[in-house]
Amino acid sequence: MSYYVNLIRMVMYTIICNIALGIAMCVMVLQMPLYLFRKFFMKPSYKESNVRLFLHQPTNDSSVGSDRSPRDTILFIHGFPDCQSLWDDQVKSLTKEGYRCLVAATPGSNGEAVPRALEAEEVVTLLKEALADVCDEPVTVVGHDWGSVFALLFRNTYPSQCKRMILLDVGLMGLPNLGVSLFCWIFMLSYQSLLAFCYFLGEPVGTFILRAVVFMFMYKERPLSELTCDMAFPYTSVAKLLLKKESGEAQVEARAVARRIPHLFLYGLEKEPLRFHDSNWEEFVRSTPHGKVISMPVGHWLMKEDADATNFILTKWLEETEGLTKVPDG
Repeated sequence: MSYYVNLIRMVMYTIICNIALGIAMCVMVLQMPLYLFRKFFMKPSYKESNVRLFLHQPTNDSSVGSDRSPRDTILFIHGFPDCQSLWDDQVKSLTKEGYRCLVAATPGSNGEAVPRALEAEEVVTLLKEALADVCDEPVTVVGHDWGSVFALLFRNTYPSQCKRMILLDVGLMGLPNLGVSLFCWIFMLSYQSLLAFCYFLGEPVGTFILRAVVFMFMYKERPLSELTCDMAFPYTSVAKLLLKKESGEAQVEARAVARRIPHLFLYGLEKEPLRFHDSNWEEFVRSTPHGKVISMPVGHWLMKEDADATNFILTKWLEETEGLTKVPDG
């Protein structure tokens, strides 16, 4: 029953998003002179965007072996429209197990202005720079939503820095096969295009529409008053990411390097038929050392909707892969 309820919702949301997108485009046309003036004649008074990292040290010394203190470092990357607090339950659980946790806060996630629409690759560069200041060893990367996209780009760009990969609910990079239905893609591109326009519209219209979209999706993980249009900047680069094509040789080499890194992928079933991955992705994950794909009877925010089950799966898999992690060269 939930499958058909979700399908009806997706149809309704697609219609609403496309109507709103039309309105946003009209507003954008009206605002274009002001936007161009700000872009070319006004210099922002605030600093360039950056990525902040919050460090959480192990809290249970008895769980840490005498020959290693602490255990591995785990890097958490949130998505839209979340912030670093998304991972509070996982950080609390894993620090008790002896892991050191670094939690990233991406640009705009805490109300900061993002004066320029950053490319996803630029966010990864900022992430690497922030990581270099606090950690000089390979890390286990955990991502959700856009955090999964940043995690995959981080893996592809800096494979020697990735010990393990854990992705939650988003595992699709590039144009998919028909494992993701055409209608799902129409739905996703509808709301993602609208969110991209929210960023360009700016305050206050962009923020108003963004909050309306998030409210429509029944988002409950943080107050709507904390959300601003600046946090929608990743959606401005969706088309580029989907259409990005590397040369055949480079793609094969990157995939071979990535295949040597253990991967864990968790996704929720309660949002079906909507999926942010396809069968090719599942096959790839299973082909990695101790690679696992696990479905859970929850929605998109697995780590919040069933924190205990998520923590159990993460802890068990991390323990199982401790002896398998040989960091690739690169």
